Amino acid sequence: AVSYAIMNGAVVIPMSEELVMVVYGISDLLGDVADVAPRLGSTPDAADDRGKDDELRKDKQQKVLDLIRSIQPDSWEVNGGKGTAKIWDTNLLIYQTYEIQAKIRDKLKQMRQTRPTKISKDYPKH
Repeated sequence: AVSYAIMNGAVVIPMSEELVMVVYGISDLLGDVADVAPRLGSTPDAADDRGKDDELRKDKQQKVLDLIRSIQPDSWEVNGGKGTAKIWDTNLLIYQTYEIQAKIRDKLKQMRQTRPTKISKDYPKH
């Protein structure tokens, strides 16, 4: 059986004494692209739009990973450390120390507070 805990709204799965796995939901940070339903039809335009959506989604995912890995860069596997960061669907999977997990939570909170507010096209004009 896998033991886990909920910590500040995130699922924490202990993987070792030093590092923990936390899964963060980030669909809101990926924006509308993550919510795009697959388009129906097989026209060249529809295929081109799907390709553009996939490209935009991957770009946004990479930007999130880059921002997260900027937190104590030498602690990440890509730079010789032990920590890992991956995106699966609209979830950010982080294997890192508790200390760095706290910094990641702060960074995600900051990203949510500073992202632009989307105004509906139905917003009343005065």
